[in-house]
Amino acid sequence: MASREDTDDEILLQDLRKGDRSAFETIYLKYWDQLYSSVYKRVKSTEVAQEIVQDFFVSLWEKRTTFSVHTSFEAYIFTAVRYQVLNYLQKEITRNNYRAGLDAHEGYSNSTLDQVYINELRKVIENEIGQLPEKCQHVFRLSRQEHLSIKEIAERLDISTKTVENHLTKALKILRINLSDYIGAAILLALLFV
Repeated sequence: MASREDTDDEILLQDLRKGDRSAFETIYLKYWDQLYSSVYKRVKSTEVAQEIVQDFFVSLWEKRTTFSVHTSFEAYIFTAVRYQVLNYLQKEITRNNYRAGLDAHEGYSNSTLDQVYINELRKVIENEIGQLPEKCQHVFRLSRQEHLSIKEIAERLDISTKTVENHLTKALKILRINLSDYIGAAILLALLFV
């Protein structure tokens, strides 16, 4: 098989969409190390970094005929992997908080007071979400409560992925500011909306 490492990404993408395995292999070899390095810097685990990058490439192959790139391919793959890392980190925060909560409650039986406090915080957070601009609120709920990806939200609302990202960024910024008086609000947000 002739080397294709100098082939332009656009040509590789066209061939990939046709099911050309050599185009896929070229993309894999061209970007694996960069993606792995980027992911490893964030997760600090060889196994997790390998799994995230491998999952991305499996998904790329499975969706080769349907995915669309609106920016450069390189920007697309790094953005896609970044979202996989964020999803992993959010789930990790939730697992760690859950474990810490269980550990804290083993010798502590004030669960009624805790539940009242949690319910009160949920009401405050829900109220703040309800104050977001309508489109921003809708995108936030689809992302955090229905667990849709940016692409899925864009397709459902018939807007660009960039617009979805802008709405999510705006929502998180507003919520972070408005909930800054609450201890651990950022952690609670992650816990409630993962």
